[in-house]
Amino acid sequence: MFGILSIRSKILAMLLMCGVLCLLAASFVAIRSGTRALKSTIFEQLTTLRASKTSQVSAWFKDVADDFSDISQDTPAVEGIAAFTAAFAQLGQGAPDTPSPALEAYYKDKVLPSFATLVDAPLSPRAFLPTSSAALRLQDAYVVRNDDPAGSGGRKIVDVTSGPDGTLSAYDQVIAKYRPFFLRAVETHALEDVLLVDAKSGTIVYTVSKRIDLGASLTSGPLSNSGAARAFRRVIEGGGVPGQTVLEDF
Repeated sequence: MFGILSIRSKILAMLLMCGVLCLLAASFVAIRSGTRALKSTIFEQLTTLRASKTSQVSAWFKDVADDFSDISQDTPAVEGIAAFTAAFAQLGQGAPDTPSPALEAYYKDKVLPSFATLVDAPLSPRAFLPTSSAALRLQDAYVVRNDDPAGSGGRKIVDVTSGPDGTLSAYDQVIAKYRPFFLRAVETHALEDVLLVDAKSGTIVYTVSKRIDLGASLTSGPLSNSGAARAFRRVIEGGGVPGQTVLEDF
């Protein structure tokens, strides 16, 4: 069919084909160039966004560290940790070293079910209960009465007595004095909880939310490998410098 065309038609057809090929080539080059430019722009935007997010996260961690540094050096915090540590030791004097039926039932009904899906072997409350007499007495007084441990929990627990036969203990008096400061710290800084730890023994002598970590040890037992235990060890290894903060994945 091409052979019967006139020379003029053949020239026009060839020019048309050349034009189409040139157009296709130009389109391909434009697409490639546009794609590269688009990728470069997106990459630059993502790099800028990453740098911005990194800066925001770093600033957030610095703010958190500064907040905790300020809280730890406030007079109520310094006095409070000393008072809670002394009251905790006093509470253990003459206290039974076995859990009450109510506390054991609390662990069986409310604590163990959350771990049942993680292990195949039967679980015993005794494996999770604290071992010190003071911790058992505190948990019997405060944790068993905590109906909402995952929410506001122990922040609402008031007028609880942990002394023998329901009497007011020195620990209860310390709570009445220093609880408002630590509760305000939790609410002001949107914290889940605040734990006070005896630097010598690694015992958690006070928590705002009154969960099963109250009276537990960070040096032995179930919490010895937790993020809180790692943070505690880092602080102690660093010499316990006032105002020093460490961050750990909890």
